[in-house]
Amino acid sequence: MFTAFNGGKALNSKVKFSRFYIIIDIQGDEEDVDANEIYFKITAAVKKGVQAHKLGENGFKPNASGAYFNAHDNHNETFKLLEDAIASINVNTAERKYISIGINMDSEAYYLAD
Repeated sequence: MFTAFNGGKALNSKVKFSRFYIIIDIQGDEEDVDANEIYFKITAAVKKGVQAHKLGENGFKPNASGAYFNAHDNHNETFKLLEDAIASINVNTAERKYISIGINMDSEAYYLAD
């Protein structure tokens, strides 16, 4: 699992989910599937999607780990970019999903614990 987008209240992002993750699920007996190859393909596809956005890569301020600041206007745009990136690398099939999306909703930013 790795972080694709960072956002949330703490970073002043319009998207209030603090993290969007890409989850790569490969079982130990699936030796014909290369996790590194999937990682490099999906990160390249996400980068291509970010570069195609009106703000471009500079608007998403990539950090040293490769994660981007979430400069989208809403969470649906983020999900769409990630879904398109996953679909573009043709790894998931109807029988087997190797890549999925995870989120951290940062619930403490939305309610008062008291």
